[in-house]
Amino acid sequence: MSAEQPVPARQDDVGEHDDDLVTEEVVEFDDGVEYVPPPAPPGEREPGPKWVTPLPVGVRATSNFGPRGGILHAGDDYAPPKPAQQGIPVFAIADGVVVAAKVKALKGHSGNGVLIDHGGKVRSYYGHLASFKVGATQRVRAGQQVGVMGHTGNVKPSGAAGTHLHLGVLVGGAFTDPSVFLSARGVRIGSSATHDTGPITPKTQGQPRPKGHDPAVEKIMRNALIPLGYYRGRPDGVAGDLYRAAVSAYQRAQRWPKGGLPAQGSWDARTQAHFGWTRTLQAALNGWAGADLAVDGDYLARTAARVLEVMTRNHGGAYPATARVDGEPGPVFCRMLGIGAHP
Repeated sequence: MSAEQPVPARQDDVGEHDDDLVTEEVVEFDDGVEYVPPPAPPGEREPGPKWVTPLPVGVRATSNFGPRGGILHAGDDYAPPKPAQQGIPVFAIADGVVVAAKVKALKGHSGNGVLIDHGGKVRSYYGHLASFKVGATQRVRAGQQVGVMGHTGNVKPSGAAGTHLHLGVLVGGAFTDPSVFLSARGVRIGSSATHDTGPITPKTQGQPRPKGHDPAVEKIMRNALIPLGYYRGRPDGVAGDLYRAAVSAYQRAQRWPKGGLPAQGSWDARTQAHFGWTRTLQAALNGWAGADLAVDGDYLARTAARVLEVMTRNHGGAYPATARVDGEPGPVFCRMLGIGAHP
């Protein structure tokens, strides 16, 4: 924990990223998720919660919690140290369990978001992420990376220039000022702190590894299949029937290459390469005019439509007039975006 005097991480409200505006200041949750901390060892006192900053040193506070013309900006916005800078990690502010990691994870909020329950009726929300580092039902530690700062959803300005984190805190379902909440717990947002980017282990969770556990399978569950909604079981790392069906469903659903990937029920090197390339494509497309995509590695109808939109808008310009406008992200289109061709 930083030794700095805790004060709210504030600066003049420039209104750069006022996009998470809500008309209802209390959210009724019915998901049944509640974080229960592991018991203290015999003879020891139950430790209190540990709170940390969700962002590294140097971030800029750009828009504060509070009313905007009769409605509520339901959190604080933090931009990267340099405008449009990418790759800024986002960390959980306390131990908890992931309620959701998906597009529109919280009512009234857009883009990729992570919602975490910390117990005691406290929840935190991390919005407009470029990508997820956790999945639903996953237990996380204070300071564990949960995502990467991005500009998905409705951000102002659009594209990379709108890159920021929208941080929300809810107590008993009611939105509260995040910087004031954390300041009261000795945390200054963006101050120095020790963070953990590694996954929480079964030993840390107090649960034995199930028979047949494969760390690689667990990683696929957490980083791809669960956030995308293909796998709805526990991330136990077991390549059973449910896992194989989820992998096959992902492979069949892909709109590119034509006909999808071979549905083998195995997350092979080709599937992993496709997943990574699709994320690269989606991120590159978000740098062009138009609605942003979730950078999630799932090549579905929205990504296909965005490819055709960018291709059509730039035909005869950045996209050569001699190239076909067919909605297929071939080598010529990929060169225009500055990315490699599909593997």
